[in-house]
Amino acid sequence: MRPEEKFSLCLSPVPGPEAPETPAGKLVGAMCAVFGIFTLILPIPIVVNSFSAFYRNRLWRNEVAIKRRERLLVHPGANGTNKDQQQSNNALFELNGVTTS
Repeated sequence: MRPEEKFSLCLSPVPGPEAPETPAGKLVGAMCAVFGIFTLILPIPIVVNSFSAFYRNRLWRNEVAIKRRERLLVHPGANGTNKDQQQSNNALFELNGVTTS
């Protein structure tokens, strides 16, 4: 195989006699290429959006946990002394995935 043939094989998607010659064949080939690219690109925004929602949720949970720790450090006697405070603490624990009994 000559070097110029190798070069032409690298540039053309369908080398040789399999290449479409009619305008209808070229149109079908172009449509297949475009739809193939769209098919590969379509899941990307879905995955990015899912990751973004998960990341925002995780940041919110961390922020709630930090605020709760700060509140408990400022008012250490508040944990368990007041019925409403205890229910609030239990709700925060449940938001962070910790079960209370």
